[in-house]
Amino acid sequence: DECACWRWATSGLQAAIGNDPAQVFNYIATGIDIDQGSGWHAQQYTAPLQVARQRYTRYDTGGYAAIGGVTYDDWFNQVLSSVVHEFCRALGLAPGAGPFHQNNGARYFVCVKFDRTSPTGDRYAPNYTHWWLRIELGGGRFVCLEMFPQSNALTFRWNHAHAVNDVFMQEVTNLAPNHMAVLDHVIPNPAPVPAGQ
Repeated sequence: DECACWRWATSGLQAAIGNDPAQVFNYIATGIDIDQGSGWHAQQYTAPLQVARQRYTRYDTGGYAAIGGVTYDDWFNQVLSSVVHEFCRALGLAPGAGPFHQNNGARYFVCVKFDRTSPTGDRYAPNYTHWWLRIELGGGRFVCLEMFPQSNALTFRWNHAHAVNDVFMQEVTNLAPNHMAVLDHVIPNPAPVPAGQ
């Protein structure tokens, strides 16, 4: 389904489809109410989202001029950062900075690709186009783990990311239990990596 990439990246496919984060970004951009049954409709999100909606409206109607010394691009980054941080926290991925006590010193990131402007240069409201997990393996090596709509395959990109530009990376201190269950199923008996590789 269309939520596959986000559901994989933030919960190992456990997150409810009805909690699609597009609802949050749509609310900021258009004011369309978040579904009553959505987790993002909970009270703790109401005030920050209303402020974000009001601020976006001011930027949009004011020709994207700076508000209170904050440029539109800086505000866009702040909103995306706070929304992704909250999604990760709410879904059990503790946002934070590594390194941590993980196998081989790996560091985990939830990555979000977004579009800042249209092909003709028009500015977009905060949004997302793709989510994935990135695991830093040390020594300049990493692997990106992704799901795509209409596919039940888990894609591995070794030392290559879905996108480089307009990507927000939220480091998390852990993966969800279902991430580990999926990985244990896909890689039931991983071969040890020889030293120096």
